[in-house]
Amino acid sequence: MNEYCMLDIHDFLISKNDNQLNIDQNLEKICIAAFHSSIPYIMNFKNDGWFSWEKNKDSVIVICPTGHVKMEVRKLNRLYSQIRFLNIYGQCPRCKEGDIFTFKNTNESINIIDSAFPVLSYLSSNDVIKVDVQNSSVEGNMEICHRDSGKNVVKQNKDACEIEQMIQEHPSSISVVGMNRSCKYHRRLQVFLPQELVPDNTCAIAYHSLYPTMLSLLYHGKLKKKLLMHCPGIENTVTFILERTSKPTKFLLTIAEKLLRFLRFPMDIIADRVTIRVSNIDGNCIGNLKTGDKFLFGSKNILCASSFDNLLGAIVDQASVDESCKHIFQCTSDACRVQYKLIKNG
Repeated sequence: MNEYCMLDIHDFLISKNDNQLNIDQNLEKICIAAFHSSIPYIMNFKNDGWFSWEKNKDSVIVICPTGHVKMEVRKLNRLYSQIRFLNIYGQCPRCKEGDIFTFKNTNESINIIDSAFPVLSYLSSNDVIKVDVQNSSVEGNMEICHRDSGKNVVKQNKDACEIEQMIQEHPSSISVVGMNRSCKYHRRLQVFLPQELVPDNTCAIAYHSLYPTMLSLLYHGKLKKKLLMHCPGIENTVTFILERTSKPTKFLLTIAEKLLRFLRFPMDIIADRVTIRVSNIDGNCIGNLKTGDKFLFGSKNILCASSFDNLLGAIVDQASVDESCKHIFQCTSDACRVQYKLIKNG
């Protein structure tokens, strides 16, 4: 059974400014891995965005990172979203077909889970570690640690930069081992080297924290065209400018998207670009980013960003052990179902 299937949010203590944070009752029973895969889509619905490949602008189909669960994420209105579990494939210890979870899009628990998820698998095998993670949408530094089970242990502090350093010192490659069909990112079985998982020199933890906003900018989210965000670092912090601009052919692409939607054959047509630029660095960036560095979100030369977001927890966990992970992970697309295996380097 995949390691993600065993994660339970109740096994972790999450606090902010020495006050314990509790997950909303509507969310605490949901599979944490499946919910994490849904978060970028939920946040786009919160911003009145939608996804051009879906027939219904108020819903999107998402596959969990283990490939066991197919779910529908639906926007009920601007304030509320809903997750419905449609199909269960194989063994799933946490979900049942027909399960429904309804929640407020502004619920702080969404940001808490999104910030915490990448380190949960790692903390499951390292329960003496406390990890400080900062998220710009959650004021104050979040501290995440595995529950003690009654043992007296001395917790060591690690922040996001130290987690990133661990990933760099013990890198993983990602092998595409199967797919239902190719996509614009992955057209064949191939191996992505550590430097091909994220844009050049970008910290994996920072890329994860920017991902939901970048996705919303790309898919019609009603956000400012230029946004200021910062990485989850505490002592060392990188500030980014995220900017949405129109492609020169946007008018034609928009007509094509509307025509295909009218014919009930929607496709993933993107009429905008999202550029990320480093505007300021406070301290020393572990990823060696420099002020003025710039990259384009959605580059086809690296691992699909959605898949990277699904895999990050396993990448962090594998950096702390001596052998390659044995489990197979999957992208979020029901149509493509691209499958991945992590390979330990060195």
